[in-house]
Amino acid sequence: MIFDPEFWYSDSCWNQWVANCRLHRDHDALAVPLGNQNASWRIGLNVPLYATLRQLEKASAFEAPDLWRPAVAEHINDFAVCVAPVSLLRRSPESLLLKHLPEFWIHARQKIHVFCKGWLHAFNAVRDSGRREDLTAMCGWEGNVLELGCDRGLMAENIRNSGLNVSWVGLDINLSALQVARNHMKMAIQADLTQRLPFLS
Repeated sequence: MIFDPEFWYSDSCWNQWVANCRLHRDHDALAVPLGNQNASWRIGLNVPLYATLRQLEKASAFEAPDLWRPAVAEHINDFAVCVAPVSLLRRSPESLLLKHLPEFWIHARQKIHVFCKGWLHAFNAVRDSGRREDLTAMCGWEGNVLELGCDRGLMAENIRNSGLNVSWVGLDINLSALQVARNHMKMAIQADLTQRLPFLS
């Protein structure tokens, strides 16, 4: 199951993980790859939040002494990519939508087995990834901001809720997303970024 489609995981890491998931059968546990989804899983491996391809390739060669480590579900990001036994899925409420499984597993304190060979680097949070709390923590936000590809304006909302005085203008091609974004910013403009911007004519 892939709940966060924006991740980096090399072919060799992927193949090793899938092969070992077939051998490692625990019908009461989810299998997840080691990565930056949960900081407590780093096991001494320090990979920056924004890693270069070379840093990711180096991390993909990591191998912990224990191939699998037990953990307990803590956050929806823990399930960016996971393998769930069918028997475990059958124990979920029938009315539960697939997208709500992570919250269900957290509430149930679901057992996880972390595959400690290689590195999965998730670039977004599973939910509300557009808030980009990583970027808001890294920068001093003030003055005017032009966000290209603002989607629903979640980053602007995050900045506004932080009490920072920023005048935010967002551009996106998705009109339905912009209708939400307008609630969080000074101006939300529909534009195709591959064409001339409408306000530059």
